[in-house]
Amino acid sequence: MSEVSVFDRLVSDLESSEKKALLDKIQHSFSEPQEPLITIPEDETALNPDEELKKFTLIQRFFLFLQSIFTRKDRYTLIQDILLKKTASIIEKRASGLIDFHNSLYNEQMHNELALLKEHTLFFQEALRSALVKNKHAFFAFLAGLELELVQFKLINETDPFSLWDTGTIENPAAIKHEMRKIATNIFQEISKENKQRVYLDAQSLSALFHLSNHPFDTMLTAFKSGKSTFRDLDKYITPLADLLKALEFTPSADALQALFLFHYKDRLADEDFSLEKMLHRKLSESKTVLKEISNFNKRIPLVSIIRYTKGNLDYSPQKRGGGEDWFVIYKDFWHRRLENHYKGFYWQHEHERLKNEAADFIGGYQLPQVFKNRAIWPDGRINYCLSLSFLKAVLENVFQKNQRVLKLIFLKGEFYKDENRQAFTDTLEGISNIDTRILLLAGSLEPDGEPGGKLKKIYHETVRTESDKQIIQEIFVQANKEALAIIEQAGAYLQAIARILGGILHGEPGSKYDTLSNLASIGGRENKKLISSWHDILDRIIQSINLLTEIKELESSRTRSATAAP
Repeated sequence: MSEVSVFDRLVSDLESSEKKALLDKIQHSFSEPQEPLITIPEDETALNPDEELKKFTLIQRFFLFLQSIFTRKDRYTLIQDILLKKTASIIEKRASGLIDFHNSLYNEQMHNELALLKEHTLFFQEALRSALVKNKHAFFAFLAGLELELVQFKLINETDPFSLWDTGTIENPAAIKHEMRKIATNIFQEISKENKQRVYLDAQSLSALFHLSNHPFDTMLTAFKSGKSTFRDLDKYITPLADLLKALEFTPSADALQALFLFHYKDRLADEDFSLEKMLHRKLSESKTVLKEISNFNKRIPLVSIIRYTKGNLDYSPQKRGGGEDWFVIYKDFWHRRLENHYKGFYWQHEHERLKNEAADFIGGYQLPQVFKNRAIWPDGRINYCLSLSFLKAVLENVFQKNQRVLKLIFLKGEFYKDENRQAFTDTLEGISNIDTRILLLAGSLEPDGEPGGKLKKIYHETVRTESDKQIIQEIFVQANKEALAIIEQAGAYLQAIARILGGILHGEPGSKYDTLSNLASIGGRENKKLISSWHDILDRIIQSINLLTEIKELESSRTRSATAAP
């Protein structure tokens, strides 16, 4: 399913006034200002040996001088040693027992803290992967829709191609696309910086949370042997972890968390047995707890000081990773794709209506026959060639069956120069007569007492529809559409053939592939001129039928191609 379809179905499932009131109620009960989630304590601010030296008294400088003489270390190295001891003191003060400083090892307590952090981050992993990996465009559009409800309302309603066409101010259907894009561009430009920033903070926090939840904790924890790990083995994981925690600067807002879990449970929102209120209350409550625990990890574990000490790098500060900066680009790209899809739907329907009217006019006000009589039982599938088959059936009735007598005279009275042309004419007429039978067989197979129609009936009467059932339905309609297209293409080939044969009879010459009749001037006796005129009319009708059927088939095939290409 395409991301546009995912978004539209999700918005549709939340459209009812009851669900909107429920979401407002839940959002209000959990709504809190975004607060810093990860902060760097004052005792972990950057340490600079030169700045520290400035703080030394005259006596301290003298002793430092003496120490450099006896140890043969330069003043800078001595100050760095002092600061490293100070850093070790900070670590012991905030989290005693994490590190075995004498043996340069992390203790089991560090393993346990990291394992606990991993468990907390896993809470969000599945939902974040669904939102930011599988359906990123649709999710950002949905998130922004919850944050900027009026903007979404305008984008959905003011760019609707059917509404724009109904105004009567746009003469050309093709111009609708330009108008839709122009309106959307104006709406995007009206979004204030404050609103963009609000969505960005949520996109940023969720992105940071996603990367944190996918940190290789399991590999990192294997660095511990018998409850201990060397600085070297663990530091290659600890430094990226500190960067990730730095990126997780703010807690996601209630809107962001609500959007995340609504999106994650999108396939269950239409289920009457699914309690949306209970799910959201539980997930939002658990989210607050988990985020609090992540924040507590940062307060308990002086990660920056640990990295400075283990690497001997007093200047180290975590690098904030990016994330969410592209949300507005993704958001606009999603809406441009959605507009394109909706325009295609509008244009398809507009062209379908035009061709349907042309088909009815061609038949002469004749009511196009309904091929499939039980389409109401097909909620999960469709035949994409209904108009093609209806028009084809009407052509068979209106052009061939009504003119069966005058066409048969060619077979009965016509004197062909070549026996193969007589045989081709006979085979083609027989093939055309069998097309109606094939249409009836296809329609009958989808009736409740047909095969596979019986399978459809059984599945639709089941209380719960499984994934296997949905697969069966899809396969049935894939095959039915293949058969419908095969019928149409076979009929088109027959119509082309009969047009060439008739064209040869009326306009050909002896010796050409499709030549005339040797008795063309006398066939039908006194009715000769009237008979030949009828054949001319039939040929014109067949050529028009071919052109119109081809146009209808191509339009309806485009829907099949779109459905096949949808992810």
